[in-house]
Amino acid sequence: MIPVIPYRRWVVFTPLSREEAARRLSACVQKRVVDRSRARETGAYEGSVSEKGFNINRVIRFEHAFLPVVRGKFRLQGNKLRIEVMATLHTALLLFVLVMVILIVASGLFGHFMNILRLLIVASPFYVGLQIAFVYELFKVRRFLAGVFLETV
Repeated sequence: MIPVIPYRRWVVFTPLSREEAARRLSACVQKRVVDRSRARETGAYEGSVSEKGFNINRVIRFEHAFLPVVRGKFRLQGNKLRIEVMATLHTALLLFVLVMVILIVASGLFGHFMNILRLLIVASPFYVGLQIAFVYELFKVRRFLAGVFLETV
């Protein structure tokens, strides 16, 4: 099922220790840089990783608001490590979507019905594109995390 706002939660179980999982992920993730003008490796991941969890996103050549921001927490559960992962859109894009929804609703409440229909027709391709891009990028993130936490050495 596709949620109204792009958002996913899932859990990964691994036999790794918390320290080993953090070490493996840290080896694959670059530190987040503020200076975006520097050349960065496309397809790599950037962010922060600790023994408590992580906050990462994929690096691409240009700014792309549809990239999921992925947060995870490491929790011990029996003899396995439970990794609770949540992927959402960047906060700025979520605010933009919220403003668009408010405009569409306000147009319908305080204007003519045709106004809301026009806004829906204009906003629909953007929304469909947003969902497709998010799901596509989410697939890449899930594959990356599975490769890091589930492969055995």
